Amino acid sequence: MGLYNGSLANYYGGLETLGGYQFISITDVINNFRVAYVGEDKIIPKISRADIKFHALRGLQELTYDTFRSCKTLELEIPPSLLLPLPHDYVEYVKISWIDSNGRCHTIRQCKTCPKDPLSYVQRDGTDGRFSEGDINVGTLTDSDTTSVLVTPAYGEGWKPIVTGYTGEGENRTEVYSTDVNDERNWAVWHPAVYEDVTTPAAYSQNPTVEDSTTWSNLQSGNNSTTDTDSIYLENDMHYSHAGRRYGIDPAHATVNGCFWINCKNGKIYFDSHLAGKTVTIQYISDTVATDDEMMVHKFAEEAMYRHIAWAILNTRANTDPNLVATYKKERFAAIRNAKIRLSSIKLEELTQILRGKSKWIKH
Repeated sequence: MGLYNGSLANYYGGLETLGGYQFISITDVINNFRVAYVGEDKIIPKISRADIKFHALRGLQELTYDTFRSCKTLELEIPPSLLLPLPHDYVEYVKISWIDSNGRCHTIRQCKTCPKDPLSYVQRDGTDGRFSEGDINVGTLTDSDTTSVLVTPAYGEGWKPIVTGYTGEGENRTEVYSTDVNDERNWAVWHPAVYEDVTTPAAYSQNPTVEDSTTWSNLQSGNNSTTDTDSIYLENDMHYSHAGRRYGIDPAHATVNGCFWINCKNGKIYFDSHLAGKTVTIQYISDTVATDDEMMVHKFAEEAMYRHIAWAILNTRANTDPNLVATYKKERFAAIRNAKIRLSSIKLEELTQILRGKSKWIKH
């Protein structure tokens, strides 16, 4: 029975997902694994579907990072605020670039020399530089306070009085205690209370006040009409002021395309001021488990998924033969290596064309 159950008329008519045959769903991977690996006289005698699903999703994530073709692309326009949100399934970026009117791609470099939006606290006026608490330059400082704390209780603080008799018989028998609880002689144990003075140090009642970053506000107020040529000097003015005094230029700064900075904490991307209004494409890596539709495995890596799930299950079970675990670890490694080679999609004609170019003479 063939694996394709669709209709050719619907497929070529645009009613079915194009190119979907090259993938297998994670649900089919789990079902196939249960059929081939789980059961009597098989590697895994018994296991729940939930356990298989967990290891399958983990395997999908790990293989996505360095084996699958996992790069995704998102196109957005930079607003006047110069802020863009990270994609909902973002893990790491590959490249961010802006597109000009001719459709050409200009790579934007990441600014690693300084953050665009550092955390900033309001500081007090004066030379001490201390943080301000609550409102600007207004802080509520509590005074130190000394209180007496009871260390050893007196006879009235939880000590047992003397038993003077009993009432009732059998199960209903109860003890009768001394009637005058204020008389220290009527208590079985007694000694005077001991108090100790404890001093509470002075403290502020609120956390420091967070203010907007001056670094980011200065960048936002920059000249949005700055030309591409001038943008070379936005961050490192030595390329301009030290012209003719250096033997070479730093390639990390030799760009006219601007720069960006990613704040993973608040999930935003910050851009240079002259990039406002430009259309950017964000190429990024995802783990392909954000939505059900994305949980697909390329058929070149299907065997690698089975080997990974089998090794992960055996590796996490108690009393498993270490030799069996080591064997499946090697098989997993070999299957992943084969998947990488297959997915690299090396074409002989393309490789030959590249090697032909290597034979050219380079004039100096």
